[in-house]
Amino acid sequence: MTGFWLLPWLRGAKAYVYAFSLVMMDLTREAMTAATVGEITAPSNQFSVMTRYPDASFRKVARTGPDTLFATAWADLPEEPLVLSVPDTGGRYYVFGLFDMWSNVFASIGKRTTGTAAANFLIAGPGWKGTPPSDVTETYRSPTRFVWVNGQMQADGPQECAAVTELQKRYRLTPLSKWGTDWSPPAEVPVPEGLDTTPPLERVQGMDAGAFFGRFARLMKDNPPASADAKIVKTLTKVGIEPGHDFEIASVDKH
Repeated sequence: MTGFWLLPWLRGAKAYVYAFSLVMMDLTREAMTAATVGEITAPSNQFSVMTRYPDASFRKVARTGPDTLFATAWADLPEEPLVLSVPDTGGRYYVFGLFDMWSNVFASIGKRTTGTAAANFLIAGPGWKGTPPSDVTETYRSPTRFVWVNGQMQADGPQECAAVTELQKRYRLTPLSKWGTDWSPPAEVPVPEGLDTTPPLERVQGMDAGAFFGRFARLMKDNPPASADAKIVKTLTKVGIEPGHDFEIASVDKH
């Protein structure tokens, strides 16, 4: 029986590690979408476009290289898909990584995979069962309700900012029900009052177990675990964490 008392702690540690990416992604999404349009912030289903070439002091988002500018959006897909429209970049390298809420890249759009011609791509949530329009090049199905549409475009120095900005400002996300119309996203979206502006990493580090796992359980309703994670999901139920259910820290068996 030596070490038996460690079992609940180990389960909790495994649950925390597994839950961290989903909670962190949601806090990041919340911080980036509950704001007006800026260089890294925009309401859901709208693009933010980086217009200035960043120097070495830039710390607002992680950068994979010094030769690209970002254009990002958070897609919310509870009922219908969005159509991502991209312009012809004339051979200029660009890439969109489509991240699910578990921080997995489930699709890649850009020069390497789809070319640089103007095109339309459908991004659908897990529950959508419709038929894509005929003028859509490809359909990508997200396993989660929210998708981080994370784009980068080649910019070999500050002298290319204007050309890259002009191209990236032509990216569009259009609800499928508005496809084929002259729909434009709302110019103003109210910013929620009382929103915690603490950086996401600091927020997650400051959460107690009840707040952290409670948020995690709620998020799993619309952002379900992958079928390959069945083993860890079974472990979660042993510490009272179930997708879409309220988590009561007081009910967890600590003995």
